[in-house]
Amino acid sequence: MEEQDQLQDQDDPKQHKEKKKRKTLKDLKENRRMTLELPVETSILRLIFAVVYLAAGFILMAVFGQFEQTQIPSQYWGTTAVAILITALFIAITFKFEGEAKRNWRIILGVLIFFLIIAMHQTTCGMPVWTSSRFDPLGIFQFGVAVLIIGALILLFFAITNRLRLSIRIVMIALFILSCVNYFLLKFRGDPFYLGDLMTANTGLEVAKNYAIGISGTIIAGIYMAIAAYAVSTNVKTKYFADDKKKSRRLRLGALGATAAIAVLIAVLPLEDVYDSWSPSSNQYITAFTTNAKLLHVKKPSGYSATAAKNIVKNGSKKASAEVKKSTAAGKKATEAVASGKKPTIIAVMNESFSDLSVLGNFQTNEDYMPFFRSLSKNTVRGNLYVDVYGAGTCNTEYSFLTGNSTAFVPENTRPYQMYVNYQTPSLAKNLKAQGYETYAMHPGKSSAWKRNKVYPYLGFDHTYFYEDSFSNAALTRNSYVSDRATYQKIIDLYKNRGSKPQFIFDVTIANHGGYDVGTNGMEQVKITSMPNQKGSVEHTDADEYLTLIKESDTALKEMIDYFKSQDEPVAVVFFGDHQPRLDNSFYEDVKGKSLGSWSNEELQQRYITPYIIWTNYDINSQSGKNLSVNYLQTTLLQTLGLRTTAYDKYEQSMYDKMPVLNYKGAITSDGDYLTLDDAEKYNTQVQNYQKVLYNNMFDKHNRNRSLYLLKNAPDGKTDDELRPYLEKYRKKYGNNTLMNVVN
Repeated sequence: MEEQDQLQDQDDPKQHKEKKKRKTLKDLKENRRMTLELPVETSILRLIFAVVYLAAGFILMAVFGQFEQTQIPSQYWGTTAVAILITALFIAITFKFEGEAKRNWRIILGVLIFFLIIAMHQTTCGMPVWTSSRFDPLGIFQFGVAVLIIGALILLFFAITNRLRLSIRIVMIALFILSCVNYFLLKFRGDPFYLGDLMTANTGLEVAKNYAIGISGTIIAGIYMAIAAYAVSTNVKTKYFADDKKKSRRLRLGALGATAAIAVLIAVLPLEDVYDSWSPSSNQYITAFTTNAKLLHVKKPSGYSATAAKNIVKNGSKKASAEVKKSTAAGKKATEAVASGKKPTIIAVMNESFSDLSVLGNFQTNEDYMPFFRSLSKNTVRGNLYVDVYGAGTCNTEYSFLTGNSTAFVPENTRPYQMYVNYQTPSLAKNLKAQGYETYAMHPGKSSAWKRNKVYPYLGFDHTYFYEDSFSNAALTRNSYVSDRATYQKIIDLYKNRGSKPQFIFDVTIANHGGYDVGTNGMEQVKITSMPNQKGSVEHTDADEYLTLIKESDTALKEMIDYFKSQDEPVAVVFFGDHQPRLDNSFYEDVKGKSLGSWSNEELQQRYITPYIIWTNYDINSQSGKNLSVNYLQTTLLQTLGLRTTAYDKYEQSMYDKMPVLNYKGAITSDGDYLTLDDAEKYNTQVQNYQKVLYNNMFDKHNRNRSLYLLKNAPDGKTDDELRPYLEKYRKKYGNNTLMNVVN
């Protein structure tokens, strides 16, 4: 019969073709049926074990919930419950697929494993798995990068072992350990664990001995998710082409190539642009870890050497020395006082978000929001201060003032306090100590914010005061942040109780911190009454609240200055804002009368301006309109007061003479020309030389020319070993939770 059919087919090719088509359709239907009718093998024993695990999992969740230490936070309940259910399902059932369904099943397994691994490490870290921000473009981008990184790691281990299941489990265990380490570091010091911490691993292990490390609810939730990922991975094929070495080698080389391609992609992706260093917990941790690793490496400037940097500073300082003597603002009385050994008390106030928004454009208010600040003219040096950050990044301005180093050339979103400061970092505090000063630093926020509990001792401050030990009972502004008055009163108290040494007191305030929708009850209300360029009729309530806060700060400043006016001893106050506030874009567009996208470079630069003033209660030559970028402020302060300066200070003066403004948004020459930062780097020799000097001072720690940046008797700051007892005592007294919040 078959022979007869074949003969008929040969006689009728069209009929043969049709028959072949029907057979193909029949095979496809069979494939689909196999996809729908999934063969499932289930044993009674596996089913019992799955039910026991399911019950035990939820019972243990309830038991752990009875204790504060092991209670799983409510935001992880849903994810933990899903992990328990998935584990029970994969214990009970072994899925077997044939045909097209097998490929679909592998895709489902892959997605599930990636989800569980990411959920595991985020949960174990104590960071949110899902928040509303995870679904915005930034959150999706970070999640995608996390998937790429985990995928690259799995492919790398597969290329080495040719065992996919083993590779998944190696990566899962490694990430779980990394997440646990990160959790404990967040708990004990307030900072995530990053690659740079490996440089101080020995110290970290010593410190860990002093901490009571116990299991927590987030770690328990992470364990549930790790078990689920392990259970799901049992359905992953163990080994590929075990009997065909050629195909196996080809597959592993392909995996290695894919790993390299992902590594290159991650290297070129602008991860630093989407990394929120102000709030580490808002990032995907694995993405943040990788970003931090990228930021550790700062490219060496072309033509750099330690000798070249030294020659640049020496040549620049020689040129500046004569000009400094001619142009210094220090009056005869001040110079004679310093020469006789009677140095002034120096008070430096970096006021949170203090700025004059009128630099952006014309608008009117119902009253002046900084009348006292504007009124100061006698014995003052004042002008616009150009900073490197806008709306956040307080510590960058702080770092630039205390070190004289511009942060314009560090990778975007990098915070030097977190990455580039150690006990050998040159600073204003150390150079003042070399001149006999006792140094104080205060901040009414959490001690761990921007690592100030470590950074201040690194930079040479003898005494530190934070929210936990000095301001926990202080008056608040908007029931949110410690008031300026409270910190100024602390300054006055320190002054009243001074010893024989002159004082340098550095105060970083917090009262004007955003957001600006809290309300300012009890304050003198400032409101915008008109904006000539405004096209619509939108009320800017956030700007009104901000200006009301500035008026309050202005009043508090007056009270402090009035006190020091009455003192017989010489006192100098330098006061400046760290950055402008981040207001709704509609304010900026209305004040200019055009969209932000159409602002020129000069106009964009205006958002990086805050005011500064140096005031003394004795005679100095007053100057106004002395505009400069924040890296020049400490040099200007020292020259104004007639104090000793380093070769680096003198070199910066020579830089200022030609380029008084150099910040993240660009440069302004002494002729008033605006340059973008890219143009300044490419075409300006001064800037290229400055980059070499900055690299030597900030990054080339082993070849740093110490004598250029520090005076002869300047000490180093406290080392990690010296800091350890202080930090441990602080932790025991004020508790671990005080070190977990990052504010300002």
